[in-house]
This record gives sequence, C-alpha cells and structure tokens, in this order.
Amino acid sequence: MVRSPASMAAIDRELAAQFGPRTFIWNRRRCYGTQFHLDVLNGKDEDAIRQLEQASAVVDGAFAYVTYFDNGRQICTGQAIHLAASRGHLSTVKVLLEKRADLHSMITKDGRDHSDVMHAAVFRERRGGSGEMIGYLCSQGANIQSQNSLGLSCLHMAFSTGNVETIRAVQQALKGHQGWRTEDDGGLSLRGETALEFGIRGGKCSVQTLAELAPITGSSLRSFIHHAPECIPLFLSYAFASHQDGQRVEQLLAQELTSKDMAQLLRLNPEVAVVLLHLFTAAPETMGEELAGDEGWHPLPKRVSFGSRVVSLLGLFGLQASWFHRIRCFYEADTVWRFDAETHTAPDWHRKVTDLRTPPMLEACIRVCYVPNLISVDIFRALSFHTGFHTQDAPAESIFGSIPIRAAVSYTFWKGALWVETLQWLISLWGLGLLVLQASSGHELSMGSDRMHGHLQHTNQVVADWIIARGCVDLFLELAQLWGCVRTQHLSVYFTFGNFWDLVRSMLPTMLLLHHQPYRLLQLLIVLIYWMRLWEFSILSDEYGPSLLPIQQLLSGLSPALMFTVVCFAALTHAMHTVQANPGGLWSETVYHAFTTLIAQGLPEQPPADRLELMLLYGGVLFFSVFVLNIFIGIIGEQYSSERALATHKFYAARASSCLTYLVRASVIPCDLCSSVVAGLLCHGCAFAALLAQILALAYGWKLPEPWQLLAFVFCQMTMVISAFQCRGSDLPWATSPETECYSSLAPSPRGRCSPHSRYLWIIEPRQDFEARNSLGALSGSRHEPLRSFSRWDSAAAQADAQGQVSSTECRQLMTMLREVLDELKVLVVELALC
Repeated sequence: MVRSPASMAAIDRELAAQFGPRTFIWNRRRCYGTQFHLDVLNGKDEDAIRQLEQASAVVDGAFAYVTYFDNGRQICTGQAIHLAASRGHLSTVKVLLEKRADLHSMITKDGRDHSDVMHAAVFRERRGGSGEMIGYLCSQGANIQSQNSLGLSCLHMAFSTGNVETIRAVQQALKGHQGWRTEDDGGLSLRGETALEFGIRGGKCSVQTLAELAPITGSSLRSFIHHAPECIPLFLSYAFASHQDGQRVEQLLAQELTSKDMAQLLRLNPEVAVVLLHLFTAAPETMGEELAGDEGWHPLPKRVSFGSRVVSLLGLFGLQASWFHRIRCFYEADTVWRFDAETHTAPDWHRKVTDLRTPPMLEACIRVCYVPNLISVDIFRALSFHTGFHTQDAPAESIFGSIPIRAAVSYTFWKGALWVETLQWLISLWGLGLLVLQASSGHELSMGSDRMHGHLQHTNQVVADWIIARGCVDLFLELAQLWGCVRTQHLSVYFTFGNFWDLVRSMLPTMLLLHHQPYRLLQLLIVLIYWMRLWEFSILSDEYGPSLLPIQQLLSGLSPALMFTVVCFAALTHAMHTVQANPGGLWSETVYHAFTTLIAQGLPEQPPADRLELMLLYGGVLFFSVFVLNIFIGIIGEQYSSERALATHKFYAARASSCLTYLVRASVIPCDLCSSVVAGLLCHGCAFAALLAQILALAYGWKLPEPWQLLAFVFCQMTMVISAFQCRGSDLPWATSPETECYSSLAPSPRGRCSPHSRYLWIIEPRQDFEARNSLGALSGSRHEPLRSFSRWDSAAAQADAQGQVSSTECRQLMTMLREVLDELKVLVVELALC
C-alpha cells in the first residue's frame, strides 16, 4: 500500500489531536501521547507521580500508533503501564499499580484486544523481559498463560526474543501456575505452532539455547525433527542428564512420535535417526497392572530359544542343521513385561518368548523400541533413500547397522514379504523348467524325430500359456503397486529403474499372445529374464544372500572402467580398420578380428604383411591385454572387496526394498479374505491343479481347449499370489481388519500423542552379539555415548575432506598393482622379441 506524505501528515494530526501532541518511539512505532506517557517510557517516576497528583494526567490515559496490515490501516492504543512494563521499569510499574493502573489492560488494534501487560513485559520490544519484572507481575496476579489475538502465549513471545533469562523466567512462572503441564508447551498459535517451533522459526535462538530450554517432552522432540534436527543430539544429552536414573526418558520422549516423524528424520538426517533409535531402544520394565505385578513370579527371561521351526522339522527326519535366528522380533502393544500376580497370568504373546522347546537356547538380551508403530510405509520409504548410506568411521551406526531398523526389516520380511518373494521365485523356477523342456523338445524335433511333432505343439502351448499367465499376474502386481503408491501418498516411490524393469519384464511375456512360436529375439529375452529371476533367491537366504549380492552389485560400480575399456576397444578397432592393407567390412571383418585379437587375445596365424599394420597389432595387443584388461580385472577385484565389506548392509537394504513393495501392494490387495492356514492350503491346491494340467497335456496330450487353459493358469497363479497376502485373524500391522486399523502400517500417521493402541517392536538377540556390538566404537560404555560420539563424526569427516590425503593402505595397493602390470609387460615384450 502506497502512503503519500499528505495522507501520513493527516494521520499524524488526527492522532495528535485525539491522544496528545507528544511523540515517541516504542516498539519501532511512532506513538502519540502526553508528557505523562513520555515520562513513564523513560522511567521518570517523580515526574509521573507529580502529574498524577496534579490531575494533569490520568493513569489509564491512552497513547496511540498506526500499523498497516493487509493493505489496511490499524489504529492501535495502549496505556502507560504497557510502556513501563516493556521498558523494564519495575519501580514505575509499582507506582502505576499503586495509582490503580489496570494490570489486565489490553493493547488494542482497531478497538479489538490484542495483548496484555504481561506480553509487553515479556516481549520488551524484542529484547526479552527480565525475570524480576515477570516474577513481580505474576505475584500481582498477571496471567502468565494469557494469549494475544494471534494465539501467541507468553512462552511464544519469550522464545521469539531469544533471551535465555526471559525464557527461563516464563517457564518458571508457568511451572508455578495452577493447572499447568509441561506437555502443554505454551499452547499452539493460530498457525498451529508451539512456542519452541515459533522460536526456531524466529531464528534468534542458538542451537544450545533451543536444546537447553526446550521442554523435555515428545512435542519438543517432534519440533526438532521437523524444524531443527541439528539440535537433537544436544537436546537428548540435556534430557538424559536432567532426569534421574529411575525415570524412563525414552518413553517420555518417544510417546508422541509417529512413523512420519521418524521417516522424515531417517530421510534427511540418517545419522541423528540412528542415534535416536539406539537411545529409544532399552530393556523393558518388569511390572504388572497397577500394584499386582511381581518380578519374582514372572521375571524377564534370561535364556530364550533362537531355533527355527525348519530346524525342528529337519530333526524329525534325523537331519541336523546349525542355522538359527540371530534376532527375534515381536510387535506388541506392551512396553513393559506385564504379569498379574493375583491371577498368575501374563499376556499370551509371552509364551513365544518363554517357550524353550526348540534348540538352541541362548542367553538373550531383550529390549523394546519405544518409538510407536515403527513398521510402516513411511519408514520403509525413508529407508529406500539410503540403500548406500554408510559411515566409514562408525560402520555399526549405519542405518542398516541399527538393530531397531534390522528388527523392523526382519519382522516385516519374515511375516509377510518372504511368502510373496518365495512364491514368485518358485513360479520363476517352474517357468524356467518349462522353457528348458520346450528348447530340448524343439531340438529333438529338428534332429528328425517325427514323433515329437505333436508333442512339441502341446509343449509350446503349455509353456506359452504358463509364461503369459505369469506375465498377467506380474502386470497385476505392478498395477497394484502403482495404485498403492497413490493411496499411501508415495507416488514417487514407484518411479525407479527397478520398477521400470519389473514393468517391462511383466509386459514382454504377454506378447506371446500373438503366437505360441514367437520371434527368436522375444524368446531369447524371455529365457534371459527367467534366468535372471533366479538371482532373486539372494534375499531369501541369510546364508547365501550376503555373498551373492556383491556379485550382483558389481556392474553398477564398473561403469567408469567399462566405459574406458569400450573407448579403448573402439579406438583400436578404428585404427586397425584405417591401416588395413586389404580393406574389409567394418562390422563383418574388422570388429570381429579386433574382438578376437584384443579381448580373446588370439593373434592371427599369419602376421600382416604391412609393417604399419603389424606394429599397430603388436602395440594394440600390448596396450589392451596388459594395461586395459589388467586394470579392469583389478578394479573388479577392488569393487568386489568393497561390496563385500558392505554385504550385510546391502542385504538388509534389499530386504527393506522388498518389504516396501509388499506393504504398498498390501494396501490395495485385500489381506483379510481368509486365514493364512486356509490360504496355504488354497495355494498348494492351485499349484497341484496347475501341475496336474501340465502333466496331462505334456505326457498324454489331454489339455483344455484354448483359451480355457490360459485362463486356468492365470486363475491358479493369481490365487497363489493373493493367498500369500492373506492374514485374516492375525494382528499383523498390514492386516486390513478393524482390529488392526488403529495401528496399521498403511494408515496415515496423525499429529500429536500416540494412540493407546500403538504397537512397539520387541527385539531379542543373543547376549554375546549384543555385548560384542556394544564393545565396538562409540557404543562402548554408557548408553549415552552415541550423543558424545555423534559430534565427532562430522568433525572427523570434515578434517579428512580438508586434508584430501590417500591412506597408506590404498597407496600400497596401487603400487602393487602397477608393479604387477610392469612385470607382465616385460614378459610380453621379451616373448614378442623372441618371436
């Protein structure tokens, strides 16, 4: 709004005539009042008293100033006590109160109440009021819990000034106020901000001030997560230091967290999230409901069975297996180890922990993660951002080195994603067997076996129908995943190269609908796709997965070396084609000749007659075979060693990706159609029916007419896949029953205190693993050591980046590689000279 000098002068005259001719600056506003207001503003008590006694001024006389808001003018008024309180003149305030000034008088804007005397004293023209002034006003009956017209409390105003004394004084006054709770945190402004969030947005508080003065509540932690995550380590240090050992700070701070809060912290500040999860995972309390608990009757188990049902089944057949769970997880509503001493009963899920029938039984460490509803789409979405996150100085503190994260991944994978992944892999193996049978039958027919002609036709139809059915089911799953991303508000999750590849490989088999005898290129692609699907076994096995994944990850790290090799090969091929004495076709002769010479290292039987061509051949073979290929092989070895060092980390990352896909699809595919037992029987029945139909068609020529055979295979595969999602009657977090809706991993996370129906992750691991991990690095000693070590990570990394030095180990490896290359070069030169 443009204000002309003439209009401003008219406003000045109007205010001066109505409120007084004296002008002064207050709160960076030009104010109009009387000499009495000016004396109060400057703390001249004697002059103010004289004017009041002489009746030349009134104690509640108003002054005024003008503000502009939303292109409109606002006439604001106040009284002398607002001036004295905001300037910190305690003696002047006492004088005014003795003269019957109203402690509850309001500063107005266009006649509407805006703020009171306490707000003026706390704000103190953005410098922050003194504790003495605030304490005196409270003793005289001022309302420390008052809010202005914008919904800002005194605590909001204190944080906006950044004055430590003011914030402490207001907090102390609030603690003495009847009905005040620390959890209230000053209430919410009209914008829905707490006092701490208002102070963070104001930018006048340092990290130490925010962390030290923030109320030790879950609300403060949530505010830091969303607005100032750099304050979290220091805030946690103050929180644990200010509470006695007997108090559960973990529960106090974690009770208001939601999965969206942790997901944001994992996505933007993974190091802080790892420390937070470590601190919020602790040994549970042993207690009963009310006063009925008795730790002696039902103590926390010291030894727990870590055996698997698979191991016990093998034992029935006289077989032995050494594999067992390294970590056991439960997702329950309790955060304490409950027991009712009157009825001598404990929750039913305790039997899963106390059952010692399946060996091995090991000494266990039992802990509970106090972050509620940790298993959710939001958390796994955040994990997908950091599949390569790893800190070299503290490898145990990487995201997938965090035990709560591993437990969440393990629980979701073993309870849900495992069955879908296993079924998909078995169907792939089934289809691959049919493709091998089709290829062998075709070659037998080509060798003159006429009796195989009819059999080959049936084989082609059966294989094509099964492959097409698999493509249709895969396409259905991809569409379900896409729609699930839309429903869970994570559409960007779907747009990755992996999902694009899954979509392509699900659409290619459907092209067989055009003809059961496809083009050779399409048939080749389908065969390669099915062989590549066998690699999916890597995430199913805890034993072989960490060894197989580094091999799969090699290609991504070899891109620079592969590009260099291709460029060198192309350059030498072009050079050979250029100097050929007897020119031939580039693709048909030169490229083939260069490949056999450079890659396969096969020299021609007769050397070229042209000397230049011969010298280029010798030089190209020396350069490519000795330098390029050896460097490429060396890089492969280094890359594999690097990937192997992160194998466990990436193994859990791959499983987390599988869990994310499963949860997103489960948000669309109904999971409560039947129980898991019925679903298992139905899945086996469909598999048996499909296998029987294929045996009858391949062995006896009995088959359903088209397209009923294809539809039957689609129905069988679709039923098997949907059966893998069924969990009716269970309390799994992705179940879509009304009983699990309150803590469902697919439901949106609300803001505020955690629901009473929240679920918590219980983690049981062998004590030797727990102690071995805690004896390394920053986890040794106190539980709170990560708070102190956290600050060292960034400083150490920054120092290493600034120095830019290569470690002695890397130098030795590089020198060793160069020596080997030079030795091989010398040997090859000698051999060529002898020739």
